[in-house]
Amino acid sequence: MSKFADIDIDPGIIRRAARGDVRAHEIIYRAFATPVYSLCLRFTRVPAHAEDLVQDVFSRAFAALDQFRGDASVFEPAREYARRARAALREITSRGRLPLVVGGTGLYLRALLEGLFAGPSRHQETRRRLETLAERYGDARLHRILCHRDPEAAARIRSTSNVRSRFKEAPSTSTATSPTRTTP
Repeated sequence: MSKFADIDIDPGIIRRAARGDVRAHEIIYRAFATPVYSLCLRFTRVPAHAEDLVQDVFSRAFAALDQFRGDASVFEPAREYARRARAALREITSRGRLPLVVGGTGLYLRALLEGLFAGPSRHQETRRRLETLAERYGDARLHRILCHRDPEAAARIRSTSNVRSRFKEAPSTSTATSPTRTTP
């Protein structure tokens, strides 16, 4: 699971940061700096380079805050790549040629060959209802509800310590009746 999955920033903070509120920038930075640094360090393996990348990431992110909508999936770029790649593969094979797919990451290759989960994105109303349940009845009861509704997801969440954030990620918490996959 991504270290970013459990970070929840109030949309009001994002709006304040987009208007140039320095305190809002600080809140966002403090929430994301450690996982961003960890990710950069994993790729570069050089602390100084990772620190430079973190500065670059936040500079670019803060410059683009006015474009932030908050509704994009982390997987959207991979889905778009797969859609375009499939179109290119069909065009190449229609000319009697053999297409070659090279480069990229495992995620993009999986998106192309197998498709990605196409379930609904997180819904704010569902999130609010779950928070209310957790506040009223506690995390243990929320976990029992998850065990009943989605035993596989409940098994991945072995304790109730992070059930509030992880429960929201379980497919059965959505209004969809069943998860589907995009077809390659």
